Amino acid sequence: MKLRSNLFEYCLQVVEERIDRIQLEIKQLQLSANTETKSSAGDKYETGRAMAQLEIERNTQQLAESEKLRSRLQELQRVHITDTVIPGSLVSTTQGIFFINVSLGLLEYENTRFFCISADAPIAKILLGKCVGEMVSFNGKTFSILAIE
Repeated sequence: MKLRSNLFEYCLQVVEERIDRIQLEIKQLQLSANTETKSSAGDKYETGRAMAQLEIERNTQQLAESEKLRSRLQELQRVHITDTVIPGSLVSTTQGIFFINVSLGLLEYENTRFFCISADAPIAKILLGKCVGEMVSFNGKTFSILAIE
């Protein structure tokens, strides 16, 4: 159970760092757009501001998505693990470790590599509802579930 809670904290840290980076980028873009001075080439000025605004909108969208990830992680952190794989489970298999919570991809924590995937991921859908010792097949590979926490 200790590894699972440590991984939740690590995933939250990854998402928080992403949020901080995006917020900083938005501030820098806003500052840049606000300090841009109108030159004799008015079209260049307007184009620059428009490009900055598009970047701000893109980053704002990424920020909202990252905040949703943080919220979902916090919800799943409170889930009590059962003998079967559910969202929030840390599943060790003969093909790797899968942390079923939010989609963050392949991460490494204290020399342990794990796939942080959402419950909607194809491999997660196959794992959900399974128990320790069960065999599953994915992409032509058959593997067994070694542990769930």
